[in-house]
Amino acid sequence: MIFFRSVVWLIFFLMELFALFSYGYWWFNLDWGWGIQVVLGIGTPLLVAVMWGTYISPKAKYPVPIPAKIMIQSAVFFFAAAALYASGQREIAYIFAAVVLIEMLIVYTVKL
Repeated sequence: MIFFRSVVWLIFFLMELFALFSYGYWWFNLDWGWGIQVVLGIGTPLLVAVMWGTYISPKAKYPVPIPAKIMIQSAVFFFAAAALYASGQREIAYIFAAVVLIEMLIVYTVKL
């Protein structure tokens, strides 16, 4: 069970990193000029990471209740998949969304 729990949390952590990458990738692929691309391509993932660490992470300074945590996590992952889709990476967006759905079901139904 310890190995299963470790694998599940590793996948969840990798999903978080991939979501941050997805936000940056989306901004850097828009034709809005390099200044805006750099500011938003770095700023958006940074803002999401700070929000995640403040409210969602296991050692959050201001933890939110479980239902709110699920909603915020779902929103972060959903918008990351949407950003990939909008960037033209449709297959990767579908795979990421499927992994997120399965992973979140495992985390919140098995109570890891």
